Parts: sequence; C-alpha cells; structure tokens
Amino acid sequence: MKRRPRLIELNDHFRNEVISERLGVPVRRTLPGLIRFTMGAAEASRSTSRLLKAILRYNDFEKDNEFDEHDYGIFKFGGISYNWKIDLYGDPMCIDGLAPLPKDLRKCHRVLTVYLADED
Repeated sequence: MKRRPRLIELNDHFRNEVISERLGVPVRRTLPGLIRFTMGAAEASRSTSRLLKAILRYNDFEKDNEFDEHDYGIFKFGGISYNWKIDLYGDPMCIDGLAPLPKDLRKCHRVLTVYLADED
C-alpha cells in the first residue's frame, strides 16, 4: 500500500493535540476526537499521564506498521507492553483504509485507544 502523507500528517497532529489537551496543555483543537483506555491499560498503568507522554514521544512507526500511516504503535512502559491505535469514524470514506481519501480528513472523528498488548 502506498503511503498517504496527508493522512500521516493529520494522525500525528491529532495525536499531539488530543494528548497535549489531556495533559492540561492549552491547545486549540482543530481535529475532532478523543482518547480512551481499555480497563486493562488503565489498571496496569500507575500514571496515565506518563503513559500518554510516552505515546506522544513515540516515533518508531516503520517497524510496527506495514502501512506506515502513523496510526498504530507498540511500546513498553513500566515493563508492560502496550499498543495504541487511531481509528477513524464519521464519513464512510474515513473508515475504509483502502478507499481514496475524503476531500476533508479534518471531518473524520478520530479515537486514540490505548490497550495492553495481550488485549489485542
């Protein structure tokens, strides 16, 4: 699959915005979406703030994601393996990863989910 630079840019931008906002940094949000933790991830992490900071710093995309759209990551935090994933909702064109990109990806609602690797 061909890399889609605009989608990568928007996924990185969303990850930065939504995590910064959750950490209390004043942000003017331009992309709709939210963060959610599975129960396992929330219970395993002693500090969701530090876990989110690790996701914010994450940049090892090519190793973990064959499509390299910066929408998925695998990492260890506090000796525990976690995954995170950005899913797109809204316009049907947002949901089908194989479809041509919608004209305005900013209208796609993103959800960044953090979960334990063994919850996959």
